[in-house]
Amino acid sequence: MTHTNNITVDYAGYQSVGYGQKKINVSLVCDGNIKNFTDTTNNIHGFDAATDLDGQERYDALYDLIRHQIANQVQEWIHSI
Repeated sequence: MTHTNNITVDYAGYQSVGYGQKKINVSLVCDGNIKNFTDTTNNIHGFDAATDLDGQERYDALYDLIRHQIANQVQEWIHSI
């Protein structure tokens, strides 16, 4: 598990939602609390690179694809814990 400001990426997966778009789902852990976040990316080069990886490296790379889009939601969640 990778730690970023006491956040751990527990799992990440994806679905195709249209030509050139992927929906990324991540499960984050903070202080023992788990929450799922979802957003889309059209960064196909980054997506292809992420899916070439395995295990935790793949999870971290998929999370990195949507990290900035979900940053506010993640911060709100952390503050609510």
